[in-house]
Order: sequence, then C-alpha cells, then structure tokens
Amino acid sequence: GLTPAAAQQRLADLGLILGEVENQTADSVVIQQSPEPGATTQSGSSVDLVFGPQLIQEIVEYTVPNGGNNRNREIEIYTEDINGTRLAFSTRAKPGETVRQRVTGSGFLKVTIRDDGETVKEEVFP
Repeated sequence: GLTPAAAQQRLADLGLILGEVENQTADSVVIQQSPEPGATTQSGSSVDLVFGPQLIQEIVEYTVPNGGNNRNREIEIYTEDINGTRLAFSTRAKPGETVRQRVTGSGFLKVTIRDDGETVKEEVFP
C-alpha cells in the first residue's frame, strides 16, 4: 500500500480526487479503496481510501548448532507486532538442520527464535 502522501500524488497523477479517508496516520498505508483498483473511472472522480498499518513479511532462518548429542531440538519462532506476541511456528530439528519460515507482522515485526526454550536470535524489522 501507498503512504498517505504517495496515494494523494498517485490520485492527482491519474486525474482523480481524494474522497473520504479513514484511519490515516503518518506511518499508515492504503489497505482498501473504493472504487477497487483497476475499476474504470472518469477523470475528476473521487476515490475513498482506508489506511492501516503496513504489513511486513520476512523469511527468517536458524541453523541448529552441531555438538553435544544428536537429539532433535524444539525450535520455536515467536512474532511480535502491533497485535501482540504469538507463536508463529514450532518444529523439531536435529543439529546441522536449518529451519526457514516466512513470518508476517503489522506495523512492525520482532522475531524471537528459541532453541529448546533458550532465546538464540532476535531480529526487528521496520
């Protein structure tokens, strides 16, 4: 989605007028519009916009370290965003195995990876 300024510029470039606006903040993006994207409109028509938090998608990975015994380890990936913290993924993996997972968040995204209950990696994505 476009930022408020970019959306307004895009409408102007297309000869359209900004109609009703909901939930606009400086860091929000367009999440819905009416008429729908791609609909046929006439120059000078108004477009209503609904703004919301930006959706962030990332792929995170973690390789279980070698060493110790060869037992499977419990790998958990937690995500935190404007909606709170949740367990996004859980699996068992053996030493040397790499776990890859796509994760998403609204507004911001903090990812915590735990290996047998111990936090081993934290990343924050804007």
